[in-house]
Amino acid sequence: MKNKIFLSVLTLLIFSSMAVCYGVEQAAVSKDSSKGCNCPVCDCKAPKDFPPPQKGHHMMPPPNQQDMKAKKAEFEAKKAEFEKRLELTEEQKAQIRANKEKDRETMKPVIEQIRAKHIQYAKIDTDNSLSDEAKEKQKQELKKEIKALKVQADNLRKENMKHFESVLTEKQKKEFDKIKKEQKQEIEKKHKEMAKNIKDGKEIGLPVMPPPPKYEK
Repeated sequence: MKNKIFLSVLTLLIFSSMAVCYGVEQAAVSKDSSKGCNCPVCDCKAPKDFPPPQKGHHMMPPPNQQDMKAKKAEFEAKKAEFEKRLELTEEQKAQIRANKEKDRETMKPVIEQIRAKHIQYAKIDTDNSLSDEAKEKQKQELKKEIKALKVQADNLRKENMKHFESVLTEKQKKEFDKIKKEQKQEIEKKHKEMAKNIKDGKEIGLPVMPPPPKYEK
């Protein structure tokens, strides 16, 4: 069971890391996806008007502008390195951009449905007209619907990756496979280091929320 979970997480991380290199999976995120926090049901982004977090919902502090600039610069550097390794021509870059725009439009309605389900989920606890049993029933139904939509989104991401690879030559595909293999090894290495740090009781670099403010009487 642990191996299955690890392989599932590893597969997701591989596709995510490729997006960092070139933004292949940017079709999965609409233009305003950075306006919200992580939703309590799954790992996608919630919109700006997402209701306040309920008990147990982890809320991250707002991003630091300098950190955002640094991450953007890092992304651009990795993108340039990725293009250089694959020796992409200007024609290929233009075709990839065109494919990404089409893929984004295909993905957009699925992402919007997921967001709508998240908002429904978050509002259930605030509906005093429902019994606890009815609330739990609605939550379970929404979780199933969100899970199905996420499967649909994952399938679209795989199709997007195929669109990207279709632009590459055979030589470039081989180099792309090398890059994916290297990233897989890097992810496995980080996973082992994290597991070891957890076992040794060391901090693993996860964000820590500041303590709540003290109110004077």
